[in-house]
Amino acid sequence: EISTSNITRIGKKASSTSSSAFSSPSNQRSIESMLQMEKCNAFLKEILAMLQTLQETMTKNHNEIRKYIGEVRNNMGEIKQTMQNMDAKLEKFQQRITKNEQRIQKEEEKSEQVEKKMDDINYKLTQANKELENTVIMFETEKAAHYLRFQNIEEEKGEDLPEIMEELLAKVLGIDKQKMEMEIDEIFRIHTIYARRHKLPREVHVRFVKKSIRDKILNKARDEPLQYKGKQLVVLKHIPRRVRDLRKQYHFLTSVLIKYNVNFRWLIPEGILVTWQEKNTD
Repeated sequence: EISTSNITRIGKKASSTSSSAFSSPSNQRSIESMLQMEKCNAFLKEILAMLQTLQETMTKNHNEIRKYIGEVRNNMGEIKQTMQNMDAKLEKFQQRITKNEQRIQKEEEKSEQVEKKMDDINYKLTQANKELENTVIMFETEKAAHYLRFQNIEEEKGEDLPEIMEELLAKVLGIDKQKMEMEIDEIFRIHTIYARRHKLPREVHVRFVKKSIRDKILNKARDEPLQYKGKQLVVLKHIPRRVRDLRKQYHFLTSVLIKYNVNFRWLIPEGILVTWQEKNTD
C-alpha cells in the first residue's frame, strides 16, 4: 500500500532515483507511530483541557460553597443572636407577667379583705338596725300597753266622747266617774280599715294612766261583754303596726292553735309561747 504522503513526495521529487520512490516498511511504521502519537497528544491535550476546565469549575464551586458556608455561618450567628435577644425579651416579659400576677394576687387579697370588712360592717349594721327596730317595737309596745280599742260605739253629732267613756268604764269597774276620769289620759276616735270595710262607727281609743286599769277593764270585758245603747261592744288591745307586720308570718300557726283550743301568747318583739300539757314551748 502506498500512502498519500509518499505519492506527494514522488510528485515533487521527479528526479529522484527509482529506489527512493517507495518507502521502506520501517519508515512506514515510523510514520504511523508518529500519527498515533499526534492523536494521543491531541487526546491528552483535550483531556488536560477538560481536566483544567473541571478543576476551574470545581475551584469556582468550592469558592462559592465556601462563600455560601460563610454566609450561612453569618446568618446562623445572626439567628443565634436574634434568638438570644428573643430569649432575653421573653425572660423580661415572663418577669413582667410574674410581677403582674403577683400584683393581681395582692389586689385580689385586698379586695377579699375589703369584702370581708364590708360583710362584717353590713352584718353589724343589720344587727344594729335589728336591735334598734326591736327597741322601737318595745317602746311602741310599752306605749300601746296603756291603750284599749272600743268598736261599735255609736257615733253621734256633737257627742261628748270623754263623758260617755268615763261613765261607761266607771260602771265596768264599779267606781265613781270622777275617779275614772283621773285614770284616763286621753280619749279619741280614729278611722280604721276594719270599720270602713264593715261600715262601723269610728273606733274609740282610750289611753289609761295605769296599765293595771287597762288590764282590769279588758278582763271584765272578756268575762261580760260591754253594752252601749243596746249594742255589744268589742274591746281590743292596741297592737303597733310593726308588731302586726311581724305577726303575719305566724297566722297559719295561730289559726291551727285556735282551732284545737291550744293556749298561746305572743312574745315581744316577735314569736309565740305555746302551752302544751302544762309545758311552755317557744
